[in-house]
Amino acid sequence: LDRDYYQDLIIRDKTDGKLYRSYLDHSVGDWAWMQISSVWGGYKSYAIPGDLTGDARPDLVAVDADGSVYLYPGRGNGQFYGKVKVVSGAWKNVKLLGHGDLSGDGKPDLLVRSTDGTLWLYRGTGKEKTPWSTRIKARTGWNFTSYVSSGDVSGDGIADVITRDSAGKLWLYKGTNKATTDLFAPRTTLGTGFNQYNLLF
Repeated sequence: LDRDYYQDLIIRDKTDGKLYRSYLDHSVGDWAWMQISSVWGGYKSYAIPGDLTGDARPDLVAVDADGSVYLYPGRGNGQFYGKVKVVSGAWKNVKLLGHGDLSGDGKPDLLVRSTDGTLWLYRGTGKEKTPWSTRIKARTGWNFTSYVSSGDVSGDGIADVITRDSAGKLWLYKGTNKATTDLFAPRTTLGTGFNQYNLLF
């Protein structure tokens, strides 16, 4: 988020809704914390898909309890500019996920899981006011207890998604760069017993 070529971590404090960024402090060679002052609590789901506005700075997307979606353009220093409403009241109770280019066009995309377990692909446009093109149904039956979308985890340069089912089994969905129902290759298991963890990221 601060463009130092090291991945950062965003954490939300449940008590007051504040967001914090964990980043590598190069001066001491250890992790440090910084509050993200431009984004407050009250949102039901967050995602940082990448650069959605075309300025080479990663951005943040958040959906509130009413189903409205806001885009926070990144400043490139770990903070964000003021929010821009991009969806009005249509995404209630959805889960936002995804990191990186999932469709193969070089622009980061967003995955949205609706309440009935349908997974939708929103292809990035690189435009702030209209950051996505028309949605594409990617999968059905996505009723998992946890989702991990850290980008490419298989080493092939294509963004992937990891899920955990109710039995505690971890699944890898390798990206294919196809903006269709074949968005992912057949899933492969990464192990069992992952119900012991409260948080996966």
